[in-house]
Amino acid sequence: MFSGPISLSFFPWIGLKINNITLKNPSDFPQNIPFAQIKQAELRVKTKPLLTGNIEVGKLIIDGANLNLLQAASGRTNWQNLTQPKKLNATEKNNKTTLMGPPVPVNSKGFRVNTFNISNFELKNVQVSWKNNSNLNTLFVTGVLNFKANASASLSSSAHWLKTLSGKGSLEVNQGVLYGIDLNYLINRGLSLLNQKLSISSSNNTNQTPFSKVTASFVVNNGVIRNDDFYLASTALIANGSGLIDLSQESINYKLVVNTNLSDENEKINQYKVPLSITGSLKNPSIQIDIVPAVTNILKNTLQKQVTKQLQKNIPGGEIVGQLLDQVTK
Repeated sequence: MFSGPISLSFFPWIGLKINNITLKNPSDFPQNIPFAQIKQAELRVKTKPLLTGNIEVGKLIIDGANLNLLQAASGRTNWQNLTQPKKLNATEKNNKTTLMGPPVPVNSKGFRVNTFNISNFELKNVQVSWKNNSNLNTLFVTGVLNFKANASASLSSSAHWLKTLSGKGSLEVNQGVLYGIDLNYLINRGLSLLNQKLSISSSNNTNQTPFSKVTASFVVNNGVIRNDDFYLASTALIANGSGLIDLSQESINYKLVVNTNLSDENEKINQYKVPLSITGSLKNPSIQIDIVPAVTNILKNTLQKQVTKQLQKNIPGGEIVGQLLDQVTK
């Protein structure tokens, strides 16, 4: 459903610009709130490749939107139809023009989409909200999203389209919440295991981490996302991460390193880092403190301090050497 002016063009591109779009939730989700409300969407698709079953999108830009993502008590999400294989009945299984995944256009002559390519996909100022009605501890990020990517996928085989997805992109989320993990709680716990006292607001595990900013870039190869520069900042901590997310399997294998971001009087605590391991299903991952790297970091800092102290005390010019050592080992 949409309102407002519509702009159309047909050659050499099929161009479409629409304002004020409302997308409904699937029928088994609440209908009183929309899946998405979009202020403006712009699409350009090459005309000629469509004749051979190839979709080449020059750009798809969504500028200004509210995205209401839901997870039902069963664990099912309101976007699941887009990302998981369609369950086929007996007739569909015998029909060679039926594909796994989202519906693929098929006409009476057996026309089908072979490939999909998008050169520029952008989400600008999209407010993402999330409501989890299940008992699952699903990993998810909300906030004001800006996203840019390119991608391609094959729809000509029996493999689910996500398994053929490749591309790259970047994102930034501001003033949001990371659901499924309470980093404040975990850093408290990690430092307590290392006999380091810290008091930041999360004595109980809330499975949520409010943040001011998240950034990341990524590369996708055959449906597996690789990220090496995840960054999260809040008033109390900073987290950096890297790892893999398998979209078709909805699984994660990720490493996070968290350290506090407190005032100067907490400088001693700020240097301690708590490594975390996140593995398993995105809907209910295992989150563990990697105690061995954490202890190694403590020993490194302790040894560094002792060496610096002895240099400053016993060697002429040792203060300068100690300062250099501090810089080298940071």
